[in-house]
Amino acid sequence: MPASLTQIREELDRLTSANGGRLLVDDVVVAAQPEGSVLHDLFDWDQDNCTRRDLRRQARKIIERVRQIPGRHDRTIVRAPLYVRDPDVAGTEQGYTSVSLT
Repeated sequence: MPASLTQIREELDRLTSANGGRLLVDDVVVAAQPEGSVLHDLFDWDQDNCTRRDLRRQARKIIERVRQIPGRHDRTIVRAPLYVRDPDVAGTEQGYTSVSLT
């Protein structure tokens, strides 16, 4: 059974907390490797078709897919990314940070 967005968000939140508030693409890939991980089935693990760079690209897509809905204002639903590029890291470093609009 595929993971729900809630399960994916919870796993990304866990990884973020474990790394002092920063989510790293490589951490997402490592956490997804075990077959029991909620993230595992979101990746293409075919070694013939998939390089480390491909896995990192897949992790970025997963991170970008997680959204939050902070509230309704006059029946308009606002959707915003939950994770954004961390402005405190150098351009050559990886890192996402979570934002909360609530």
